[in-house]
Amino acid sequence: PTSEFIDYENGTTQTTIDHNNGNIDVIRETLTVNYAQIQIGENTLNQLIEVATPTSTEECTDWVPVTQRVEFDPKITMGFRYELISEEYEIVDAEWDAVLLKGYAYAAIVLDIGFGLSLPVDITIEYPEQMTVDHDYTWYATLTPINDPGIEEFKCALTAGVVLSAGVWVPVVGWIEYSETFGPDLDKSKDFVTPVGSGDAFPIGDFGVTLVDYWLLKIKLMFEPLLTSQKITAKVNCGGDSSGSYTLTWNYGGQKIPFTVHADDNDPTTDYATIELSDFRYYFTNFFLKLKLVFDFDDWIDWLTGDPEITLFTFDLSWLIGGAYLGVHQGPSTVDVDVFVKKFGVIIEITPLSNNIVPGATGVYNVFIVNTGNTEDEFILSLAGLPPPPWSYGFDVNPVILLPGHSTNVEFSVIPYHHYSTSPGDYPFNITATSQGAVSEGLSVSDTEDANVHVLPFYEVDLSVSPTTTSIKPDETGEFELDVQNLGNVLDSFDLDFYAIDFNGLYRVYPTIIQGDWVNIIPSTILDISPGLIGNSLLTIDAPYDWAGMEDATYEFNIKATSLGDSLATDSESASITIKATLESRLYYINLELHWLKDMVSSSTIKQSVKDGLLEKLEAAIHKKEQAHQSVFDCRLNLVDNKLEACKNIMEAFRRLVAAQRNKHIPLDFADILTTMASEIIMDIDATVDYLFSSILGVNTMVTTSNSLHIGSSYNPTYILTGIVQNIELFGIVMVFLKKTKPILN
Repeated sequence: PTSEFIDYENGTTQTTIDHNNGNIDVIRETLTVNYAQIQIGENTLNQLIEVATPTSTEECTDWVPVTQRVEFDPKITMGFRYELISEEYEIVDAEWDAVLLKGYAYAAIVLDIGFGLSLPVDITIEYPEQMTVDHDYTWYATLTPINDPGIEEFKCALTAGVVLSAGVWVPVVGWIEYSETFGPDLDKSKDFVTPVGSGDAFPIGDFGVTLVDYWLLKIKLMFEPLLTSQKITAKVNCGGDSSGSYTLTWNYGGQKIPFTVHADDNDPTTDYATIELSDFRYYFTNFFLKLKLVFDFDDWIDWLTGDPEITLFTFDLSWLIGGAYLGVHQGPSTVDVDVFVKKFGVIIEITPLSNNIVPGATGVYNVFIVNTGNTEDEFILSLAGLPPPPWSYGFDVNPVILLPGHSTNVEFSVIPYHHYSTSPGDYPFNITATSQGAVSEGLSVSDTEDANVHVLPFYEVDLSVSPTTTSIKPDETGEFELDVQNLGNVLDSFDLDFYAIDFNGLYRVYPTIIQGDWVNIIPSTILDISPGLIGNSLLTIDAPYDWAGMEDATYEFNIKATSLGDSLATDSESASITIKATLESRLYYINLELHWLKDMVSSSTIKQSVKDGLLEKLEAAIHKKEQAHQSVFDCRLNLVDNKLEACKNIMEAFRRLVAAQRNKHIPLDFADILTTMASEIIMDIDATVDYLFSSILGVNTMVTTSNSLHIGSSYNPTYILTGIVQNIELFGIVMVFLKKTKPILN
């Protein structure tokens, strides 16, 4: 037979078969592509994944996995409509020449097909519980294809419309005819494990779908796919307090893909790193699909028409290798994670910025500290700039622990060294608060504030007296060195003042206090002493020649140094000087006693005749005392004893006269006073005579070759016999001595 094929280029073809025996078959086929489209791109559905984020106080000790299922639903869809019409034709069997058999067969098939792919996978992100600014962190993304029994990855849905008419003419019987219409709606989707990785084919193989199964005819739709996967990709976008943009590529299932996220304070309104995985794409190495229709007629129809196999459609996208992909269609289109980003920050302020402080006093500063980070932190306060000890300074609290956003006040105290070396002026310093949380993360976060200590001038003096005590005799001078040290921190001058202390009768001397004309300070004002240096002055105390004293007397006094810069800056030292009693001082004292007694009698109101008698005796006693004193001046010591004895006798007569007039012309109380004073004078005369001869006894064993005599104001009984060994008066002195010491010698 011969055949002719005509393509009308409108989806319809016609095949004419001439059997060259009178039989001709004409078959028309119509294939209409209803739709066949490839959608390149994505349809973003903003569906977020909820992730429990850690608190700011938790440490990053583990990875947190978050898994989200993503479905790649039909993104490449195809549809077809197919019609097949078989013309009526006649068949002549040569072996049956006597019988003319007639028959016809008519079949019309209408087929709507839709198919595509849905590829479910699990996307797992592993991330740290929290991050810290200025650090890079590795995250991981894993894509795992899954076989979800609830999802048929290969989609195939079709509607078949089949009309079958057939007839055969049988002699005698006539026409036997058959007519039937079918219209099933079928879902022939298939479940399989999603492959991922270059070279892995979709494991569905060739398979057929029976569209019509009738006793006269079976129609099958055969699928011959060759779909090879290449890779799945996704985009990573970092936002919030993070940065980075990447494309992740999975080439096989379960592959863990690392990517880096840099934590930073990109967004001041958030403390989170926002990580988004989106734009999932499934790429193909091969995409080839062939569809066939296979007709299986019943035997007697098959005898008329055969069992044709018709290729309906071949869909080949292999030429788009690397470019064809399936994108996310249904379900969440992104995988989002928010992770806390730990940040450290601190601000400090110092109030006041400058403080006026006197050395030795305490200056207080308020240090205001704010934790500007987002996590609880510990801050160590450090100081720089101030001189080392013995300056004193410190914080009342250190270190300081603060919750995020919280603040506190710390008291910082400064005590400049109280010393002349601490010069007045400015001493700048700074305080730094350092985040220990940042240090633990290998970071350096701190804040520094500058401030100042303004040291004020101060005035201070130290006075020392040397010696602190000395001893002199009347008509001699005692000397004291006064050292004045400027302990203040500025140039200063100092006044020196003398303060005598009255011992109020502690000793039987007169006067009982150092007199002003005895004292001389040279200089009395020490000028312009630099800090730390010492100025000198000399204090002299002159004991007058007529100092009256029956015994040695120690006079105490104070020396005061006063700063001219600050009158409150003073220092005082105590010292003393002892004036030794001499023969002359005793005579002066007896003289004072006689005159005191004379003045008392003169001023009394007793009977004039009695008064005159008493005054006569006192005048006589004073005269004898003066003679004794003159004998000392004349170095006629043998006469001193006689004159004093005469003075004593007169005073005893005075005392007897008072006793005789007691309670007569002299009141009792006054008489007692006069008697007491006269008795004291008598005792003082005896004591003076004893002193005279005790001095002679002490010196008699120490005679020297010196011929000098210490007389007058420089008289010294210790040396009274020195140089007068040849003096004729020595005999008289010795005789007097023997008379006085006779009881002892016996």
